[in-house]
Amino acid sequence: MMAFMRPVVVGVTVAALALGGCIPDEGASTSAASMDQSTMSPAERDLQAKTEQQRKTDAAIAGGVGGAILGAALGYALGGWQGAALGAAGGAMTGAAVGYGYGSYMNARARQYSSQEQRAQEVTKSANSTVDYYNQVNASARTILAEQQAKVAQLNNDYKAGAITKEQYRQQLANAGANQTNLKAQISGIDKQIAEMKGDEQSAVLTSQVQQLQAQRDQLQSTYDGLVQLYGTVPSEVQQGSAIVVSSK
Repeated sequence: MMAFMRPVVVGVTVAALALGGCIPDEGASTSAASMDQSTMSPAERDLQAKTEQQRKTDAAIAGGVGGAILGAALGYALGGWQGAALGAAGGAMTGAAVGYGYGSYMNARARQYSSQEQRAQEVTKSANSTVDYYNQVNASARTILAEQQAKVAQLNNDYKAGAITKEQYRQQLANAGANQTNLKAQISGIDKQIAEMKGDEQSAVLTSQVQQLQAQRDQLQSTYDGLVQLYGTVPSEVQQGSAIVVSSK
């Protein structure tokens, strides 16, 4: 197995670098918002992980490479060298490198197919994976909103009663700004997916997926707006110096 993987990795890596340097540097700084892992809820961890996956996938496809090369680049972004080998070897399979998630549709779209019928089948299947991915994103986002609503209500009561200080209140909301940043990134990501599907050469077979993604996009925006409104109830002196966004303007 290793004898097979090694030349695949080397060959595809060279090709990918030649086509725009789309394999990201593992030491590169992340654009996903920084959060304190020890204080994150499961929903916050899930949203953080998905936002980081989105960043890596966007970096991998920035060069516009296709087929097995794109599979290798995405595989590397999400799973290192082993992922690159699997992505290259599975160039004919939808989502071979990404598996499931944000990059599924983009990966399938970039591949070469023997017929338009085969392409339509594979692109549709991968678009469905993208829809499922955003169902998960929305589930985590709704959970985060509910968690934050309960937390802010308690913090407001404690602060009003003098049970906590301004700084203690801020510490309890340390991940709030990052949650908002991650949600904005997810909204940006879904906008990209919708635009790409609308512009697809076989967009007619993706009508249902586009409609579902638009509904999911609206839900994500509603959740983000809910957080903005919620953080507007935080005392102004606590808001100052924090990363939370309290206005949609």
